[in-house]
Amino acid sequence: MDLDREAFWRRKLSRLRFGAEPIEEQMARQFRVTVALTAIPSGIGLMILAIFAAFGRPDVGAVVVGVLLGPVVALAWLDYAVLRARASTYLEEWAEHEKADVPPG
Repeated sequence: MDLDREAFWRRKLSRLRFGAEPIEEQMARQFRVTVALTAIPSGIGLMILAIFAAFGRPDVGAVVVGVLLGPVVALAWLDYAVLRARASTYLEEWAEHEKADVPPG
């Protein structure tokens, strides 16, 4: 892969390190982080909802949780999906490049 193309992918996949460990392992780590970014705000959201429900207004609690914590979870999954798509495109391009570099014989 030429240097311009590699610089492009380094910029697009800024959170992934090339040559350090396989991209698949790094993506598995990113998945675990995304799950944690879902579990922790969900737990906090349940506590907020329980507090509002204790005072008889679970509807207000649901709105507060949706407005404050919903975007955190949604953006975490959106970011993971974009990174996964870019990583798979990079791996496909890299595999095509490796196949083209194999000398005939």
